[in-house]
Amino acid sequence: MKTSVFIASCFLLAGCYVSHENGILKGMVIDATMNTVSVITAGKDTLSFSTMNSDKTALKELLLGDSIEICFAGKYVPGMEAKSLSTISKAPTDEYLRLFNEGIRAETVKGNPGAIYICFTEDSLKAELFIPENGTKEMLERRTLPSGEHIWNVENDDTKNVRYADNCWTVSQHGKLLWKQHQSDNYFWANGKISVTKVFFLQPIDAVYNYMGKQYTQRGIPSNPDAVVWQLVTDNGKSIYNFLYDAEKQTLTLLDKQFEPINTGLNYTLKEMD
Repeated sequence: MKTSVFIASCFLLAGCYVSHENGILKGMVIDATMNTVSVITAGKDTLSFSTMNSDKTALKELLLGDSIEICFAGKYVPGMEAKSLSTISKAPTDEYLRLFNEGIRAETVKGNPGAIYICFTEDSLKAELFIPENGTKEMLERRTLPSGEHIWNVENDDTKNVRYADNCWTVSQHGKLLWKQHQSDNYFWANGKISVTKVFFLQPIDAVYNYMGKQYTQRGIPSNPDAVVWQLVTDNGKSIYNFLYDAEKQTLTLLDKQFEPINTGLNYTLKEMD
């Protein structure tokens, strides 16, 4: 089962180039939490900036894969304040919706954070692999083994192999299993904690970033042992969002890290729309 959640917040990402002087950095969006951007350079260096007080007037709605420009002052230090953020070019806006609607999600076999999405062409002759954590894509071609089994890879290349085994899709390399699709997305209550897992797509509204990952349902918060919480864990495992679910009102209310309502005077409640 898949769940779509839309939230009006500000989540920002960026990619940059490292410099020890005041500068302008350009790069590709890879990851973020609220008021923080994580970035990747052309040389594959990952950087992070605070965006709490940044000038975002030149920043358009932000998606993974967008190219942006970041201005900062002083020697780079992880988490330092960015002076401004601006959009250079946009990634296709429907990319994540396509992956969410059509992609097959597989998780790392060791239980570490991370996921990979598999999309097949209509004729099934090609398989596209997409890793949200770093934005990389690979296109694999279908081949038929002597056994009659189909496998998707790149001929004579050190590539990943996609195949269907034991009633689920898998991704391996050098004979080692790396990602595996869950045979079922549904689980029962375990000691009153985690119950059902689903895949979610989180799309903020204003100057935001799209997230995908696993949705867990758990019971109980400090102020109400019978409360139902939807916990959203992003594919990279770095961001977790807790929402109090009201079945009668059909609303979701954002909670803090202690699973309590956020008391800032702002409205953190989402209502299902037709």
